Amino acid sequence: MFMHKALYVLLALLCSFFLTTTGHAQGSPSANFVRTDLTTRGNWHGAYGADGYSLADDAESLPSYVTFAVQNQAEWTWAPEVTDVRALQTGNGVGRLAATWYNSPSFSFDVNITDGQTHQFALYAVDWDNLGRAETVQVVDAGTEALLDTENISGFSNGEYLVLSDFSRNGSEWRASLSYRF
Repeated sequence: MFMHKALYVLLALLCSFFLTTTGHAQGSPSANFVRTDLTTRGNWHGAYGADGYSLADDAESLPSYVTFAVQNQAEWTWAPEVTDVRALQTGNGVGRLAATWYNSPSFSFDVNITDGQTHQFALYAVDWDNLGRAETVQVVDAGTEALLDTENISGFSNGEYLVLSDFSRNGSEWRASLSYRF
């Protein structure tokens, strides 16, 4: 079903996926928390997505070694043209868009990375309408179901990037699950 890794999102709000190559992969599949970023907000150009990105209700630009597909999702746009810095810059950098992928009970991201390199990936979440949302991200080895990492985010009404690194080895798979908590 999944060639490399999949991101499942349950009752969650997620605006984007960004990818940057950081080195050559060695060892077994892994995912490591790098940091959260509360200051970049929607100003991702130059900070994230050096190798590729996918933005809800906007653009996608991915290298040939990456496939990315959002499955069973709904899209919501809070503000199609806005100057609020919490909204992500559009792919072409001309404007901003406050939009998200979501669904209940779930939707998935299928991501296949085949270059055998280590990558940093970032997920951007924003609680646009300040409802006190919280989310949990769990990264699981898809082959063994072993838990590789768990991260919780809350208080992200100003926008938050969750930055992780992974080993992208050909033939290995892992799954990240993002769930919404009240």
